Amino acid sequence: ATRAVTLTTAQGATAMSVTVGIGGTANTAANGGAGGDSIVTHPNFTGINGKGGAGGNVNGAAASGAAVSASAANSGTTTFNGGTGAAGANLSARGGGGGGSSAGTAANGNAGSTPTNTTGGAGGTAPTGGVAGGQGGTGASGPGTNGSPGTAGGGAGGGAGATSSGNNRAGGAGGDGKVTVAWT
Repeated sequence: ATRAVTLTTAQGATAMSVTVGIGGTANTAANGGAGGDSIVTHPNFTGINGKGGAGGNVNGAAASGAAVSASAANSGTTTFNGGTGAAGANLSARGGGGGGSSAGTAANGNAGSTPTNTTGGAGGTAPTGGVAGGQGGTGASGPGTNGSPGTAGGGAGGGAGATSSGNNRAGGAGGDGKVTVAWT
């Protein structure tokens, strides 16, 4: 979310509040935690909010993990959403879905890729000014692997690889958000 504002010298001397959203948590055998919002507020202009994305869903007994998109509840003059995470297959020894990329400076983020066999799906590629999503974990007849964490700047973590031996693995944690303040 971006907003260009014009401030007087006195208004520019007033402190602004900046909060950088914390990346969503990785959980074993449970849904991932939602990412925190990145927020800028100032008494002399309407605030800016880059909404954190929802956590990925854990696989159910009869359905693949759902692809989850970033929330559309951003506020700013111009807003873009992060890419969706890919669903993992509800099959034993199958790789996890790739995490979506962050939004860029002029485009929405890119979706992660679905897994192929035991190989985890690739994270969404970074648009200009954005960061990539995490790689999905490897599926295996043994323990499998966790998903890769998302890149700091808003990349989503990759999904966990499925196992056939009852070992629970976690998806990758989401990358922390990013706030940039520029002036002339």
